[in-house]
Amino acid sequence: MVAGLFFTNMDEVIGAQVKFDLEQGVPLTRSMITDAKEGSYAAFEIPRGMVAISIPIDELTSLSYGLQPRDHINIIGTIQLVDLDTDFQTRLPNYTASVISPGPTDCNECAGDSLSAIISTGGAGSTQGRTELDPVFQQPVYVIPSEAQRPRMVSQTIVQDAIVLWVGDFPETGQLTTAAAHPTPTPLPEGQAPVEGQAVQAAPLPTRITLIVTPQDAVTLRYMLLSEADLALVLRGAGDTDRVATEAVTLQFIMDQYNFPYPAKLPYGLDNVTSITDLLAPAPLP
Repeated sequence: MVAGLFFTNMDEVIGAQVKFDLEQGVPLTRSMITDAKEGSYAAFEIPRGMVAISIPIDELTSLSYGLQPRDHINIIGTIQLVDLDTDFQTRLPNYTASVISPGPTDCNECAGDSLSAIISTGGAGSTQGRTELDPVFQQPVYVIPSEAQRPRMVSQTIVQDAIVLWVGDFPETGQLTTAAAHPTPTPLPEGQAPVEGQAVQAAPLPTRITLIVTPQDAVTLRYMLLSEADLALVLRGAGDTDRVATEAVTLQFIMDQYNFPYPAKLPYGLDNVTSITDLLAPAPLP
């Protein structure tokens, strides 16, 4: 055995705690035990100075459920920005309202004179617009938005080289074993044969993943979750721990980086316009 790598004196490990279950006869190394006397099994897997945080996942954000404990990943965050009124902190455009000063009023619903100002608004029907000069009639027209403000997306790598601690809920025993990480379908009772055409009950798909990150990355992820940002996990190659600076991606970045031209407004167009969803839909069975 390599000197200093394995324990050779039993007295050195008496009373120590291992980080995970070991088969009988497995040589002990110093990385297998911990000096801590209390805490969960998961805590023993977290390096000093790092923390663990759980985030929700689905089939698209989790690499089709292919992530496994000890995988190294990056996280891409996508947020949607809108313009706000700096005072109200509400989404633009604002609603307009009419104000009637106190005094005599022609309001049919008011009894007598108004002792206070009357403010009335049409809500979404009174969206603030702008005045433009009609180029044909040379008359001012009031233009209002045809739809709600469209958010502007931006994507960027927010976490690099995070380590997967666990996928799904932790086992009730708390022990992080390979068998617990790959639950098997519920077996049929002894002597009972599967019914023809009946699907075997599969193990439930995980809905959350626990990652080992820096304390600052944990705060960032928490903010992104509360902001309802979209988070996508990307798998790194085995042994790849390098950090790479990436550029934030916006619509302008896509247009410039990949040379997308701005289409001209032509006096003609295609008649058989079909959506991408319709093109990718499977053909109906005969």
